[in-house]
Amino acid sequence: ADRGVLVVHDPTTAVDAATEARIAAGIRRARTGRTTVLITSSPALLAATDRVVLVDGGTITAEAPHEDLVRDHPVYRTAVLT
Repeated sequence: ADRGVLVVHDPTTAVDAATEARIAAGIRRARTGRTTVLITSSPALLAATDRVVLVDGGTITAEAPHEDLVRDHPVYRTAVLT
């Protein structure tokens, strides 16, 4: 059965690491069996996704798994690792 689409925007802004972990666990449970759009700059949440779409100035500049972008895309790597 189609469980629809889940859209989550910046769910971990201004929370501590323990709260972020609880939110991430809830998102993982909620996204099971549905398409999920997660808008975030949180490295922990980005690492848990299937694919990342990098948008710069309203233009999609890259689309790949988090690990690939960290390895291959200098702007993404700098943004999430610093």
